[in-house]
Amino acid sequence: MVQSGISIMTKEIPDVGKMRIRYPVMPIHDFGNVMYKELSALSDMTLKKRTYEKLYPGVRADNGTIEEVFAFETRVSTATPPGIHIHSLELTLSEINQLKSGKFIHVETSVNSGHSHNLELRYLEKWNTSKYI
Repeated sequence: MVQSGISIMTKEIPDVGKMRIRYPVMPIHDFGNVMYKELSALSDMTLKKRTYEKLYPGVRADNGTIEEVFAFETRVSTATPPGIHIHSLELTLSEINQLKSGKFIHVETSVNSGHSHNLELRYLEKWNTSKYI
């Protein structure tokens, strides 16, 4: 068997002896090095993005991978058939923003009592409540 990778032997440590270290330990004098400071800053900006949000104007903190979803329910239907029931639908934040900008959007409700509904939605400013879409 042959050794591979970095191998560093420490000086004699009292009551322990010499030790083999596989990974380099950064010398303390590198902490003042410009390259170390740059890497440390880049690491902080990347790993602690929410802390440094102000440095990324126009960029979402969640990298755009998760979009907030809002759930809505229709009024209770009492028509017979099919009987008393409600439907639910979900809108993403971007769909809500489209509605507020005056555009129509098409969505399908949940299935209940054996059916669903295809809806064309638009935003009416005078009905700006959670009851109506």
